[in-house]
Amino acid sequence: LRHNGQHRLLRTLQQDITQRARRRYPGFDTLAVAEQWQLLARLARQPTRAISQALAPPSDKKLSSARFCRQVAQLQTLRNAL
Repeated sequence: LRHNGQHRLLRTLQQDITQRARRRYPGFDTLAVAEQWQLLARLARQPTRAISQALAPPSDKKLSSARFCRQVAQLQTLRNAL
C-alpha cells in the first residue's frame, strides 16, 4: 500500500465486481453506466451515490486511511452482494 498499492487494490476490487456482474447478469455491459449503478444499488441495497463513489476511478492522490478503508468496505459489500 505504501507504493501506490491503494489504487491497485481499488482497481482490482472494482474489476472483480464488474466481472461478477457480467457473469450474473447477461447484458450488464450493454447497460448505460447509470443503469449499471442502479442495478448494483438494488442488489447491494445501497444508494446509487454509494455505488458511484465506490466504482469511481481512483484519483491520483493518495487517500486518507479512513477514506481508503471506507471505500474498500463499500466495494467488499457490493462484491458480496453479487
